[in-house]
Amino acid sequence: VVVNDIGGGGTDYDVIVISDNYNGGVMAAVEMDRLISAAGKPQQVASITCEPSAVYAARRNEGFEAKMAELGYEIVATLSGNSRMEEGYKVMQDILSANPDVSGVFSCNDPMAVGAAQAVGDAGKSGSTDIYVIGFNADEIALEAIKAGTMAGTIQQVPYDMGKMTVDLATQLMSGASLAYDNDADREIFVPVNLITADNVDALLSPAPEVDLTGKMVGFSVYDMQYGFFQDMEAGTREAAQAAGYDYVLVDQKSSESTMVASTMDLLNQGIDALIISPFKPDAMGPIVDAANEKGIPVVVNDIGGGGTNYDVIVISDNYNGGVMAAVEMDRLISAAGKPQQVASITCEPSAVYAARRNEGFEAKMAELGYEIVATLSGNSRMEEGYKVMQDILSANPD
Repeated sequence: VVVNDIGGGGTDYDVIVISDNYNGGVMAAVEMDRLISAAGKPQQVASITCEPSAVYAARRNEGFEAKMAELGYEIVATLSGNSRMEEGYKVMQDILSANPDVSGVFSCNDPMAVGAAQAVGDAGKSGSTDIYVIGFNADEIALEAIKAGTMAGTIQQVPYDMGKMTVDLATQLMSGASLAYDNDADREIFVPVNLITADNVDALLSPAPEVDLTGKMVGFSVYDMQYGFFQDMEAGTREAAQAAGYDYVLVDQKSSESTMVASTMDLLNQGIDALIISPFKPDAMGPIVDAANEKGIPVVVNDIGGGGTNYDVIVISDNYNGGVMAAVEMDRLISAAGKPQQVASITCEPSAVYAARRNEGFEAKMAELGYEIVATLSGNSRMEEGYKVMQDILSANPD
């Protein structure tokens, strides 16, 4: 059971995904201090909370108030607006009446913040220059208020990322994996939040223009199609390109440096719009990437390595964590059998810098678990060398 936001009711769920509410309040405090300090205003602020049952949202005000107190501010009022705009308006009127020198107010959600900003406006002041109003959520109504200059900012929750994270966590749980929590006691995992001000609000208000990319051509230069690993990689690449409506061209490097360079340069000259490459020889990527950059063609490296060139992005497996996973499983097996805490590690060739992370993760976790790494030897990625290396390991380390 994965709970997404709101709360778990004290039940025995597996994990709850919530925004990083406390840190969001801290971010609001830091921004408010910046604004107040720059304007030389009194160090007096107020805090408008949600309804008492909103226990996770309450952390926003807790973070805000704790940080403001740490910065030397006086919290002149902490009042509930019960998450409603009209109550935020009324509460702000009460705050202004009792505290005419208040310099800023933080609201637990955006509807109350907009109501508070309206109250500030009706008092003849601005919520972005006179009494700084900062909300939480990045609701459309608040974004418009920031754009109009009636609010100073808001803290953006990202429900899209929360939704994505829940599926990832469900996948891990279905696979029997253990989760790493941000709050172990309550099995909570936090999703980061963002500060939104007049400087970046347009990015949220203005939707990205729709661009018709159908008819574009994607070229894939693959390491060697004789290997099942690269056959699967090619199938995924081809199917994704076709689903996106792109034309698709494939060249096979056949584990040859010269073929890699020649065939990939030919791809670039065919007028492709993007290059995807799993390079046989990353160190020979220079001319390819230089030519792509000159033509304005993005370069996506799939595994192996980029050779230190100016590619746009490299996609690699989570190698280090894979080594850790192997170590955890090996420890489970060895511990259950009561065998000696001695293990060995067989590495790929020295040039396989990303693959090396697998052994690094494995050895680090085994050492953490109290194991002795009796040998770390290279098998140069070959079956016959793995056989020979293991013979040497068994000979020198019978236990």
